[in-house]
Amino acid sequence: MFKIISLSVILGLGVIPCCVLSASTQLNTNASAIQWLGALPQDEFYSARFLAIEEDNGILVTRSTILVSKDGGVNWSVEAHVRGQESLHGIIGAWRSSPDDLYLLSDSKSIETTGVGLPVTLIPANVGSRSFMDITGNSRAHTVIAVGSDSTPVSKDRFAQLPHYAQGADANSPSMSVPIIALSNDHGRTWELVNLPKAIGYLDGVKESAQNVVAWGPYAIYASTDRGKSWNLMTMDVPDDEEDSYPVSASIIGDQLYVSLTNGRILAGTITDHKLSAVAHLSRALSNLTFFDACTGFGVSSEDRPKAHQEEDVLMETQDGGKTWNSVVHTRRIVALAADDTELYGASFDRIFRIQVDGGARSAGCGR
Repeated sequence: MFKIISLSVILGLGVIPCCVLSASTQLNTNASAIQWLGALPQDEFYSARFLAIEEDNGILVTRSTILVSKDGGVNWSVEAHVRGQESLHGIIGAWRSSPDDLYLLSDSKSIETTGVGLPVTLIPANVGSRSFMDITGNSRAHTVIAVGSDSTPVSKDRFAQLPHYAQGADANSPSMSVPIIALSNDHGRTWELVNLPKAIGYLDGVKESAQNVVAWGPYAIYASTDRGKSWNLMTMDVPDDEEDSYPVSASIIGDQLYVSLTNGRILAGTITDHKLSAVAHLSRALSNLTFFDACTGFGVSSEDRPKAHQEEDVLMETQDGGKTWNSVVHTRRIVALAADDTELYGASFDRIFRIQVDGGARSAGCGR
């Protein structure tokens, strides 16, 4: 089954210890030794969009390929790929609603499958002045959510005053980017734009946890408690004059939100409070935030290396809700993380790894 949602429908809406990153970090981690699984084709562009492994079924989506595993991540094969060079970014985002059903957000008009039979729903990333940058959903509620930006014309003076992430691409036709969220309640067949509190810039990330959803970009963080039907702006308790305090990654567990900023701050809070407060300030930002519960989470910190050395990343772990972080392993570029009930999976530059997460650390006694 291969299904493409037409543009007209969219337009109808729109383990090697290393240095720690916190002065008060504990020295030990309860994550067991890393287990390396199967090899992956080298991703020179570091372009992983989505990773999930559930029991024996694994899937890894990059900008140009869809890789699948039927043995829990040991062996991988190409299931589909972007055809030709007609797209600029290829696959931009992905969400798997079930082991056999995949949604792809793409600026490519064509995905070529190998014939194994993975049902793919292809959703255009660019529709008129609208650009979508990430996708998620809720399989039980039949909802799909896409986030991105729309372009609104502004004067040249107003354009010059905008931060770079809110400026349209063409300075000769000055425009301002504003966040948009599109919601589908029928598996992506029809869509509608959701009314949002005003903000500028774009949204490039979205995650869901049951009925709760978080969407973020460099200027705004939105949260929803009703599967994306309505949204509130979350406030960030950081100094107004602090530089580089832009969200780069987020995780949601129940009604608890965690956000990583470009300047290394880790924010946390609940959706109902509409406020995120700083719980840690690390030396580097964490990408791929992935929490198992209110206590235990992981993130990836990139290290600067001399040009003669390969780029390395550090997998970091917290057991106290983000206040302190320990290093677990460092390896050449970690491009994606995914959580099962008790296991963390990751994709490095050319390998899949797995870490068993110690249930003893996952208690309710880590409140701030």
